Amino acid sequence: MILRVISILIIVLSGFASCQFEKATIPSYLVIDDVVMETDYITQGTSSHAINSAWVTLENRELGVYELPARIIIPFSGNQSVQVRYGISVNGIRSMRDVYPMLEVTNTTFDLKPGETYYFEPETDSLPRARYRTNAKVLLVEDFEGVGISLQRTDKSDADIVKVTHQDSIFRNLQRPEHNSASGKVVLPPGQTLVEIATSNRYVLPKGGNKVFLEMNFTGNQPFTVGVFAHLFDRLVQAPVVQIRPTPGEWRKIYIDLTPEISGNVNALDYQIFFGAVKADPNSGSTEFLLDNIKILYLE
Repeated sequence: MILRVISILIIVLSGFASCQFEKATIPSYLVIDDVVMETDYITQGTSSHAINSAWVTLENRELGVYELPARIIIPFSGNQSVQVRYGISVNGIRSMRDVYPMLEVTNTTFDLKPGETYYFEPETDSLPRARYRTNAKVLLVEDFEGVGISLQRTDKSDADIVKVTHQDSIFRNLQRPEHNSASGKVVLPPGQTLVEIATSNRYVLPKGGNKVFLEMNFTGNQPFTVGVFAHLFDRLVQAPVVQIRPTPGEWRKIYIDLTPEISGNVNALDYQIFFGAVKADPNSGSTEFLLDNIKILYLE
């Protein structure tokens, strides 16, 4: 009996010792510090972006979702195909982070070696390139660089939108230099409380749950709402989508998901985008918000 117990103990200890001396897998690393957005400025507008996360797949295995900048541990070696999908904060809400469906998936193959660190585009700036999908339809609503403005006040609005060219007021793409010489500005001075601006054009947009997004840059000290006018045969439906908080002195990029409002009005003939604001105290000082690079995107 004693000999049997000793034999079992020796076997257990031997197994434990072999586990202790078993080599741990040495991973490799993939670094994504940021993303470069590439567009054809004439047909797709600004390359300004707010991509903030990467959804990484390795040989059809989901590695995870990583907030940028990211250093990603890859517990595999050899030739591995890496796919990166790019994430945004939908409607500007951090908790609503999701893959932006208008962007291509980046596919690259790495010959991974344990302990090594890898980058996209290592011969240039080591940053991956994001591009719109080839089947992404980009409707350039307004960039304020032309002669006129394709936005107009509605009948109930106290104020209008005007083009501004002062250097302190225009949007500048700090990510990639572009020709930006003007932006759109809405001011509510004392005594004026309501502004409502709508696109001059009416757009036929896909329904049935097909994704439709509005992209734009904005700043200002006045909260404002972005929404949709759905033109039905016999009436007009106004559907607010998101209220945007003030960002005084700081231009930001936002991706607004219009899909529920577009698909929810199945009998609509076409749509306009509106921007509206109500000042809480009519006797307070002037408030304002600025817009630029407004575009609508959907997949064909």
